[in-house]
Amino acid sequence: MILAIALTALLALAAVVLPLTLRARVSAPWHLFAAILFCPAVLSWTAYFSPGRGTPPDPVWRAARFLVVNTRLSSAELTRPDLPTPLSARALPAVSEFSGKYLRAPHSAGQKILPTEVRDAPDLQPGANEVLMFFPAQSLGSALPYVNAGARLLICEESKPCGGRDYPVAAMLSADPGTVVVRVPAGKDDLDRIRSIGKPVLYVAAL
Repeated sequence: MILAIALTALLALAAVVLPLTLRARVSAPWHLFAAILFCPAVLSWTAYFSPGRGTPPDPVWRAARFLVVNTRLSSAELTRPDLPTPLSARALPAVSEFSGKYLRAPHSAGQKILPTEVRDAPDLQPGANEVLMFFPAQSLGSALPYVNAGARLLICEESKPCGGRDYPVAAMLSADPGTVVVRVPAGKDDLDRIRSIGKPVLYVAAL
């Protein structure tokens, strides 16, 4: 866009200056040709640099919604910016550079996600008075594609009524076969109940 405007302005300037430099006799058609080129160029430059136009968006991916730390990224968690020129679009990193990686820190909806803000593996440090428990991702059944860090799950025995409290997902490890990491309070009641489950099934309480 800006290159085309610059070329048009240069041609218009040459159309005006060249006859004067050569002391040539300038005819009315030549003046008309110069005006046709020069006026749109001036108007285009004015519109492009006017304060109301705003700054073009940076060629960076943004969070599609609020994302917690350790969110495993895919195209569903990323929003592509509306880039006005092919040059800025080429500067946008490929989505594959983010897919399967984990956020180092929480991001608000619309916040930029830079390559330095992701890592290859999640940070799985347990908090105070809690333990990390690992479950096969298949335990989520059809809910698997929708679960990520920050979701809350019920941990139940297969084919039995499901009760008890829900627990936050710390991270989703790999896509195939996949493992769900859940943060569980270190209290005896929670741990004993979960460890007594023979075949666990995970139900989504909140995403």
